[in-house]
Amino acid sequence: MPIYSETLKDDTILDLLENKYQNILIVGCGACMNESLAFKYNYPLFIKDDYGNQISYAVFKELSRITKMLNSVGYTATYEILPESSNSRCMLNYGENLHIISANFTPDAILALCCPSGVYGIKSVVGNVPIIKITKQLGFLAYGYTDDMNGNRNIIKDKSKVIYNEE
Repeated sequence: MPIYSETLKDDTILDLLENKYQNILIVGCGACMNESLAFKYNYPLFIKDDYGNQISYAVFKELSRITKMLNSVGYTATYEILPESSNSRCMLNYGENLHIISANFTPDAILALCCPSGVYGIKSVVGNVPIIKITKQLGFLAYGYTDDMNGNRNIIKDKSKVIYNEE
């Protein structure tokens, strides 16, 4: 059962940056965070691209939105979806050395669109770059899904439920 998380409000994200950083990398998790966003916004979990690869669509949409917002207010922002074809950051194997920072972009800070365990996984592979978590964990998500004729995977809302921490 995935952790259910929601993205912090844009104003809160900007406050967390405190105008201390210019180049921002936003790293989003294609596992629990993708499932949370798909549930909340009725996005597909996965879609197939032109080459038949599955894309974590819901987290892609949120990363694109946040990147556009940051760029519109003067930051230089780009994003990365994890996992690409490897483990999620929360399932990082001991000694696994992954490179999530492109040689073409050196971030001053990384915004983590994931759970706290994912933040720890990111920290373990990026060194001294500040990591700022931009999500709030609210509970767990129990869900059902279906695959459509195009190979896209969708959550079935009436067979899904968020189990909030208070319950």
